[in-house]
Amino acid sequence: MIFATPTSHDLLIRKIPHLSAGVVRLMMKDQRGIIARVADVIARHDINIDSLEQEPRIPGAGWRFVITVEPASELTNRAAVDVINALEFMVEPVLLLPIG
Repeated sequence: MIFATPTSHDLLIRKIPHLSAGVVRLMMKDQRGIIARVADVIARHDINIDSLEQEPRIPGAGWRFVITVEPASELTNRAAVDVINALEFMVEPVLLLPIG
């Protein structure tokens, strides 16, 4: 980062957060309210859900869901994923794949 002084010709360069949509894959235990809780975390981080798909159950492993989210910053997406990963019904860590 370059800092400008009133007499210099240098510019202040700021890093603008890159916004990107994403695909979130979750593997969760079968419990009531799991989608509502995940959607609440996503909403509390000001991220909008574009689509949600429940994939066929994997016996002995749980339920897999794929959520497509609208563009948000990487930091915002990562913060939401950290909260989701801490939920007691998660079977494995969230897989977050940026789109674009």
